[in-house]
Amino acid sequence: MTNLFWIGIIPLIAVCSELGQFAGFIQGTFDALDLVFYIIGSIMPLLLFKQSITYNLKF
Repeated sequence: MTNLFWIGIIPLIAVCSELGQFAGFIQGTFDALDLVFYIIGSIMPLLLFKQSITYNLKF
């Protein structure tokens, strides 16, 4: 579970910062293409390496 947190935190920050720029909460210029590539870049490793990724979820 800890690994999923650390793997997902960077894409989450990137997407949230882009949406924050869109809403005006964060300084910068919103770019929809950046947002698309952040999402694609987050999903592609999971799709490409799904055979070798082992999820060990303990609650």
